[in-house]
Amino acid sequence: DNLAFSGDSSSYYVYFSKAYNSNKGESGNWSEFGQPGGFETHPNDGSVFADPTNENIAYMTTDQGIGATTNKGTSIFEINDGVEAVQVNGFDMTPSKDTGWLASKSGIRRVDNFQTTPVWTNAIFPNGDGSPYFSVAIIPGDSERVYVGNVRIYKSDDNGNSWNQVFS
Repeated sequence: DNLAFSGDSSSYYVYFSKAYNSNKGESGNWSEFGQPGGFETHPNDGSVFADPTNENIAYMTTDQGIGATTNKGTSIFEINDGVEAVQVNGFDMTPSKDTGWLASKSGIRRVDNFQTTPVWTNAIFPNGDGSPYFSVAIIPGDSERVYVGNVRIYKSDDNGNSWNQVFS
């Protein structure tokens, strides 16, 4: 499921996991999905499928669910409204249960006003690459300071507005 093709035998695109090739798989023609046109989310190493009726469309796994491209890979967007699922790997809350952080395969998220009207952030990726996160911990007594981890550890002192890698 990680390899797909669009076009015909004389001119085709190759899709592999989180990358596409605009010239029959030839060296020097590979790009990551969303490059150079932009992306709403990051592509993941995972399944990719070419649309059987439109060679401009492909579908792929992303860090937030299911993504698609309508221009052969140069830009991608999410198509998972209503089917999004998050694999929770870690969760921590302040003693008041008003502020929390969640670590997941789909990045990290902060929640405020949890007991009244919860407000969740969109997925945050301190490394900027769509990596999954496995751990999270809020500094006791200081809801603005949080650590998150995958194969690296990141720290934020300002509610997740900025991140510093503290261990690699």
